[in-house]
Amino acid sequence: MDRAQFGDLLRSFAAGRSRRSALGALAAAGGMAMLPGAAEARKRQRKRKKKKLTFNAFGCVNVGGLCKHAGHCCSGICHGKQGQKHCQAHDVSTCTGQDSCTGETAQCTTTDGVGGACFVTTGNAGHCSAAGLCFACTTDADCLPICGAGAACIVCEDPMCAAQRIETNCAGTFNDACFLG
Repeated sequence: MDRAQFGDLLRSFAAGRSRRSALGALAAAGGMAMLPGAAEARKRQRKRKKKKLTFNAFGCVNVGGLCKHAGHCCSGICHGKQGQKHCQAHDVSTCTGQDSCTGETAQCTTTDGVGGACFVTTGNAGHCSAAGLCFACTTDADCLPICGAGAACIVCEDPMCAAQRIETNCAGTFNDACFLG
């Protein structure tokens, strides 16, 4: 605020203006920064940057990533408070960082109580699967009609699927879970 603006502001107070009109004059003069609490308000405003969603190569958000709704997540599960939601995994069992596609089979028990193997989903989460089917998928939702509840889209170049050039497969949590109807 320069001297002329400050002088105008002082004259408006001296002229007996109301508080509201004096505040209006102060705001017009650019002096809102002088009001108590203005600096704290600007700091809060700076902190509230919008968090961006990070989509992976499959066009969905990995487990642990920020989401706004379930459709953003590879797993189809988005939980948390508004503005703080994260994608969640399902049917992990004991599969943390284990992937039967990279070598030795990692054994697990599915949520349906069936023996299975650990795989990694398109959302970069562990998944305990008992059955699978060659099917080009990108999210777990793509696999629900084929392999039922608890199904996941896993990243695994199954030799049986190689001829079809499919790099992802649908996997279910119980034996004979997957079929094309």
